[in-house]
Amino acid sequence: MSELIVSETRARPTWLPKEALFGLVAQVKCRTLVEFAHAFDLPTITTRVYGFHPGAPGVFGETLSHEIAAERWAEVLAHTRASSEWHCFEAVHDFAVDGIYHEDVDVYAMLMNASKMTSFFMAANPFEAAPLDQLVQQAWARHEMEVGGFVRFDPFVRLAGVDARTVRNAISAGDLVFHKNDGNGVIEGKSAKRWLTGRRGFKPTRMIQRHPMLETIDTPSALVEFLGSINAQRVHDGLLEPPLNLKGIQDLERGAFNFSLDAVYPLADYYGVERDVFLKCVMRVFFAAQYRALLAAGDHDKLRRDGPLAETAETFVDVRR
Repeated sequence: MSELIVSETRARPTWLPKEALFGLVAQVKCRTLVEFAHAFDLPTITTRVYGFHPGAPGVFGETLSHEIAAERWAEVLAHTRASSEWHCFEAVHDFAVDGIYHEDVDVYAMLMNASKMTSFFMAANPFEAAPLDQLVQQAWARHEMEVGGFVRFDPFVRLAGVDARTVRNAISAGDLVFHKNDGNGVIEGKSAKRWLTGRRGFKPTRMIQRHPMLETIDTPSALVEFLGSINAQRVHDGLLEPPLNLKGIQDLERGAFNFSLDAVYPLADYYGVERDVFLKCVMRVFFAAQYRALLAAGDHDKLRRDGPLAETAETFVDVRR
């Protein structure tokens, strides 16, 4: 699923897996702390964060050591995985690329927080941090589009997932309302949303709601009833394009799971429910023995699909086979 724009907007955007985004956040944060520690004579800052100092002398001062032992770098990754910085950028990615946000999230506050962190990263390492800045700007473009503001041209191109020429053609045709400014210009949010809505490949913005009942479902019939109630609301709000083959979705809504578990997160987004909660529900309903084994072993954290836990989900898929 995952997706971070790294190409220039002159060409059609390309994407990076979310796990690569995680590695980038870990590296850029670590390097930024090392360089700030040297620039502002704060030698203990990295030790306070990581428990050791990952810096090394460089040509222009101290830089991130390339000699960090594997176990030390594993500590950096573990710290990053649990950090508020990663949780923030992960949520920004979900919003910018997949168009989803949770009902208890203040999107504006989230984007302000990400923007502040990105400004620090860009100050220390503008080249490495550039993909993070692009991601945050894309998220701001979606936010401005949703609130009826003005969307800057380059972030809108990335949000639309097309090349710049396609957007310029839409402006020339009058499909997008464009205003010149001292930069590359801005597009009115309302016209941007009209143009993107229903466009093939674009994921509309939607809120993910918490459904406590989903946390207790453990039979196919109960899941069928739940999905039926969800669909009633989705028909009212406007159905999304199915992310997977329609027959598989119809089978699921009849009580049969004929996907691999890689499909669980896209399905959760489709139904507008929390991803990890839906994964656990699918495990309880369709993989009950494996689910009980994980709980008995105390591997609660393995019931997530992202990051270092992906191998566990692949194991679940192997179990189905």
